[in-house]
Amino acid sequence: KVLAPRLILVVSDNDEPNKFGRRVGKEGAEELSWVLKRHAKEVRVVEPPGEFKDLREWLTKGGTRSDVEAKR
Repeated sequence: KVLAPRLILVVSDNDEPNKFGRRVGKEGAEELSWVLKRHAKEVRVVEPPGEFKDLREWLTKGGTRSDVEAKR
């Protein structure tokens, strides 16, 4: 029997809207979350705080796992 994870966090990019008004990083994260909902009890999309473009930048500038978990 395969056990499903209780929670999956998808961290989107914190990108500016493109010339068409779309935020492709956020949209991609939302699409991925729909796919993952078949495999987990709960899936949430979180964004880094406004001053960070993505998860990598957030973590290299001092973000912690607790910070990410607090965003959910």
